[in-house]
Amino acid sequence: MNKLVLKSTVILILLFLTSCGNSGKKDSQVLKPIINPISEVSKPTINVYIENSGSMDGFVNRGNEFTSFITSYLTDISIKFSNDINLYYINSSIISLGSDLKNFTSKLDATSFRQMGGNRGETHIFQLLDTLLKVKDNNSISIFITDGIFSPGKKKDANKYIIDQYNGIKQAFSNYSSTNPNSAVVIYQLLSQFNGTYFDRNDTPIHNVLEELPYFVWLIGDMEKVKKLVDNVSITNVRFSNDPNIFAISKGNKEVTYAVKRGSGNFKLDKSYPKKIITNLRKEKRTGKVKFSVDADMSEFLLNNDYLLNPDNYSSSNSKYRFTVKKALSNQYGYTHTFEFIADNIYKGDVSILLKSQIPQWVEDVNDNVGLNVIHGRTFGIKHQIHGVYEAFTFNNDNYTEISIKIK
Repeated sequence: MNKLVLKSTVILILLFLTSCGNSGKKDSQVLKPIINPISEVSKPTINVYIENSGSMDGFVNRGNEFTSFITSYLTDISIKFSNDINLYYINSSIISLGSDLKNFTSKLDATSFRQMGGNRGETHIFQLLDTLLKVKDNNSISIFITDGIFSPGKKKDANKYIIDQYNGIKQAFSNYSSTNPNSAVVIYQLLSQFNGTYFDRNDTPIHNVLEELPYFVWLIGDMEKVKKLVDNVSITNVRFSNDPNIFAISKGNKEVTYAVKRGSGNFKLDKSYPKKIITNLRKEKRTGKVKFSVDADMSEFLLNNDYLLNPDNYSSSNSKYRFTVKKALSNQYGYTHTFEFIADNIYKGDVSILLKSQIPQWVEDVNDNVGLNVIHGRTFGIKHQIHGVYEAFTFNNDNYTEISIKIK
């Protein structure tokens, strides 16, 4: 009897163990661990500051490019990126307007600008920017909308103070980028019909001006967040943006992923370092030239293709290897651009390409050096503001990245 009980017990244990080890579909599904979903990262807060000094009144005319773009842009941001938007006017102080986007855009006019108060007779761009940069919120992006016109006040020649503004902006952004090493700035230059009173560099009013003039939209914040905003709300797709000029800056000396492109020439790849070392490089029989290509992922920069595809924005350590840049073919590695090198002979050694951080030509083209008259498409002293930002970010390094290949 005891033997029978013992045998029965052993059989039951074996059956239990067998069922637990079953690899059938039904049981394996039951035994799968429960994976908790990853919580979604909170979207950034968008703090929008519109300068409401007296010089801006001519831009806020219902239905013109300025008001139409601002309305469209903020609406697109609220739909495509983040609906956590705080709205402000800014001059000598910050004036909160709440977060009702519809109410805000309905009052985007000169009367509302005047009624909200503050010192509207002076515009110290440096102080406005310095105020924004001191907002302590790592999960926010500041959008600053301005005509970019610096005005020290009545009977003061702005030309005598403009270098002070440049130095102030440079210092403010130097402090900001030092404490926020992953920060970035994007500046859009747009055009709008201006209808109102224009103030020259001496703060002398020029009445009844009807002209197409620049205005500027600054994006300031963490590089990753600003890039997501730029990617999600493409400025060129916003109504009334009219193909804006773009300046973007962030800290340089970043590493990017790149590799020699297989089959792009007559060569072999080093077995130990196939991505970066070429061996046995030979001339092509058909052309008699030496060639090879390098694929790179340049997607982490805030630079658009106009910048990335322009060879003038690169420098080479070996001029004997001429190069061009083009968009990469679709690939599984995430490479966005292809650098094609060609030479008349085989030159062994290192071939390095530096992506330089440069101020685009449009900054000089849009700048008004005199500031005494209304000039179509120009703003007095805007280049000093942008140069101040640029030099703050490039003080220690004026290259975004380096791509280096060794030829053995």
